[in-house]
Amino acid sequence: MRVAIDAAGEVVSRHLPPVEQSLLLTVANNGRVKAIEKLDTPVDEYGVPDPYEYLGRLAVTLDDTYEPPKPTNVHHLIHPRADYARHGRDSVQYRYRESPSLMLEIPIQIHNYGHWVMLPPKMPPFEVMEQRVKEQEQVDRLFRIGRAVIAAPRWLDEMHGRGAQLYRTAETYVSRHEPTEAQFFDELDKMDDGVLGLMPNRQDLADMGLPAATRYLGVLAGANSLTLRREARASIRRYGL
Repeated sequence: MRVAIDAAGEVVSRHLPPVEQSLLLTVANNGRVKAIEKLDTPVDEYGVPDPYEYLGRLAVTLDDTYEPPKPTNVHHLIHPRADYARHGRDSVQYRYRESPSLMLEIPIQIHNYGHWVMLPPKMPPFEVMEQRVKEQEQVDRLFRIGRAVIAAPRWLDEMHGRGAQLYRTAETYVSRHEPTEAQFFDELDKMDDGVLGLMPNRQDLADMGLPAATRYLGVLAGANSLTLRREARASIRRYGL
C-alpha cells in the first residue's frame, strides 16, 4: 500500500491510520506501509476471539489524537475466510466464522488496520466451534421469539388506529402466527445451558423476565440486533478510537 505526504509532512493513506499516529506502522524503503510487528488476536480460554479486547488491543497502539473517518463496515474476527469456507457453507467451521457475535461494525480504517497489525486467530478445536455455533443458534432463536412477542402488541396498537377491519385482521394474524410469552419460556426450557459463555444460564434468563431477557439476548445475538452496532460504537468511544 503506497502512501502520500500531506501538507503537514505526515505520511497518510486513506486506507489506514496515519503512520505517525500508530506505534505499529512504518514506511518501507519501497514507499509502502508495513507493520513493525503483528499482535496476537486476544482469545478466551477456549481459543474464541474476544471482540472488545480486540478493539482495546488495537486502541493502545494508536495516538490519542487519532480520529478515524466515519464510514464503517463489518469485520469478521474469524479469518481468513478461505480457511473456513473450504469446508463448505453449511459446515460447522463456516457457521462459526459467520457467528454474528464474532463480528464488529467498526470504522473501515480500523478494520484495515486490524488486518495489517493483528495476526489471524488460530482455528479452535472442532468441538469448540460446534459448541459455539450451538450457543449462537440458541441465543438467536430466543432473541427472535422474544422480539416477536414484544413487537406484537405494539403493532396491534398501531393497527388499532387504522380502522376496525384492519385491526381484526392483524389480531387474527398475531393469534395464529406470532409466538407467545409461554412459547418463549417453553423454548428456553428445552435448551441447554451454555459452556463457552455465550448462552446464558437458563434460570438466570427466566428470572429476568421476557423484556429484560430479550434485551440481553439481543446484545449476545450480535448482528441480529442493532445492539451490536451500538455496543461496538460505544466500545470504540470508550477506547478512544
